[in-house]
Amino acid sequence: MMIEVNTPIGPETPSLIKNGVMLSQVDVIRAERWLALAIWRAEHDQPEAAARLFEEALSLDPANVTFRMEYVVFLARQEDWTAAERELAQAVTDDAVTSAAWLDNELASTPHDTSLLHLQALLLTRLGRYAEAQAAFERLLTIAPSHGQTLFDQATLLDAMDEWEAADRSYQAALEANPAHVTWLTAYAMFLERCEREEEALSILKRALEIKPDDVSLQERVRVLKWHVNREVEARKRAALAKLKLEEQDNVEEAAVLVAEALQMAPECALAHRVQADILVRKGILAQAEAHLARAVELEPDNPEYQAARLVLQVELEPQRQRVRTLVSQARAAADREAVCALLDEALGLIADDVEAHVAYAELLWPDRPYEVEKHLQAALAVAPQHLEANRQYAILLREQGRGPEAEQHILAVLAKRPHDGELLDEYTGLLIEQGRYQEAVNLLQAALQGLPTSARLQGRLATAWARLGRLAEALPQFEAALRVEPQDAMLHREYAVALCDAGQRAMAEDHFCTALELNRNDAVTHREYAALLMAQQRYFKAWDRIQQALALCPYDEKILAEAKAIEESFRQFEQVEEELAYAVWLSRQKAPERIASAREAFDRALELDPNSIVVLKEYAIFLEHQGELVRARNMLERALEIVPEDQKIQDVLRGLSPSVLPDEPSPPLEDVLRDLSPSVPPDEPPPPPPETEAPKSLLERLADFVRRSVRRQP
Repeated sequence: MMIEVNTPIGPETPSLIKNGVMLSQVDVIRAERWLALAIWRAEHDQPEAAARLFEEALSLDPANVTFRMEYVVFLARQEDWTAAERELAQAVTDDAVTSAAWLDNELASTPHDTSLLHLQALLLTRLGRYAEAQAAFERLLTIAPSHGQTLFDQATLLDAMDEWEAADRSYQAALEANPAHVTWLTAYAMFLERCEREEEALSILKRALEIKPDDVSLQERVRVLKWHVNREVEARKRAALAKLKLEEQDNVEEAAVLVAEALQMAPECALAHRVQADILVRKGILAQAEAHLARAVELEPDNPEYQAARLVLQVELEPQRQRVRTLVSQARAAADREAVCALLDEALGLIADDVEAHVAYAELLWPDRPYEVEKHLQAALAVAPQHLEANRQYAILLREQGRGPEAEQHILAVLAKRPHDGELLDEYTGLLIEQGRYQEAVNLLQAALQGLPTSARLQGRLATAWARLGRLAEALPQFEAALRVEPQDAMLHREYAVALCDAGQRAMAEDHFCTALELNRNDAVTHREYAALLMAQQRYFKAWDRIQQALALCPYDEKILAEAKAIEESFRQFEQVEEELAYAVWLSRQKAPERIASAREAFDRALELDPNSIVVLKEYAIFLEHQGELVRARNMLERALEIVPEDQKIQDVLRGLSPSVLPDEPSPPLEDVLRDLSPSVPPDEPPPPPPETEAPKSLLERLADFVRRSVRRQP
């Protein structure tokens, strides 16, 4: 039953029975539109939105096998094979014949689609046609011999066929392709248990538990399997024997061997950790001994003997810790952040106004804890207002917080004594650019580059200042020169991308935005500028994702908030347009004449909602081209190119329209042709003599020539 989008809906709207389910026309229309939009979003790299729409469509029409098979294919292409198998099983339960026929029809048009081939093998497995399924898996593995999911599904099939040796090889091959797949590890462990290879199964389950340590079911399975293989019991026996060797025989070497074996067998054996700590204490390795005691206490927190031993050891360790703090104090820098924090706390406890300690603490906390950084810098400057490092750090902190005038005072205080401090000049000129003082920045940078000609950051700042002044001819080469010196500078790539946007070179700008984000994912400004570029290209979903990332980094930034509001308004309109467009594209693929007419109406509705939508113009042009309306298709594409002149896809589609079949102007009506061809010379004047080179043509011959020309020129 065909139901058009514009079918009037009301209380009198009839219902219909479809696959044994009573559906209203509203449900049918809504389900079709959601399915169309789901397919559209899946094709345009929006998997999460597509999944929700597939589920909405199936909630309205749950017995529609075609809908479910479209969902199965989507899940397969997303590599979500667990969900794909679940939905495929439901499709087979609903209507196995229709499911198989639908898949065969899809494979007829795309015979080398690996996702469809894989689904065909799974479908055959579900139908119990194991030999055909195995042949399908073998064909698929000739195309993709290392595809882990195919190998795993083949192993499952071979397991069901009781071909255990082949299944084992296939399981291992799958795990070689993806050794961290917890589901596959668990399934392989179950297979090994059935084969009575429990020790191997335990090893596999431990691997899975390392990847997913919070999985309660995995933890329980490991515990049960350990009990079956008695490894825990054996480990405790060896640990107890090691303790006996150590305490009664004072045999450290044999005790160490026994404990090592116990820990290898059962790393969670608390007694083994306790004995290992005693061995390390006797060897004088106190820090490692404390770590083992901490592990023993963690495994058995109610054991008072372990807790007491740990407390005694901590007291013994204090002199060694004091020595470590002294060494770190002399170095003033260390990779061990916690140790440095402890040292600086102690130093400030002794001398509360020690400037170097405050500055060192600020360096340690930057940039994660800005409020504590500011507290320490203020304390340092209260004691020594001219301290250069404290002023420099405070200036950078203030600029990051948007407190420009305060930052400028501290920057100038340092530049008065360090006029060639490249990092501070970079901060200062950046501050000038942020305040819109572009010419001041240019003057300062030109002078600074005479003393620091190879500074990529200063070259980049100069290029940025020129770009903000509109001098792109000078800015773009300067950016390129700076990037040759420092190709890994994220800020340079971002500013170059902004300048390229201003110059209309959007494709190149996008490349540099992507490079900037690869180098620094946490730059909110880059996310915001990139979102603006995507909006200009009408790529609303990607723009929305990008501005959301900017908001997550800087939720109170006014520029980001304003950009997010503008994108949200455009995004809401785009969602309405996209729904009509997706439905139009889906209808156009149905081939039936009534569906083609409905597709045209949906395209018109989408274009009415947004006459400047690039994607609507492009898709409508492709539809018109297939319908033979080449002149109108060309007009659509030319209109799209006026909006995005650099869009290569639109240019390719436009070039695909053959100009030889496009008339320069519409053919005149036949009445006008006949009138033009009839004699126009007055009766009293003789007609001009025909040329000597060709015989005169009759009216009928001239009309026939015109008709032939018109036919050749028609699309």
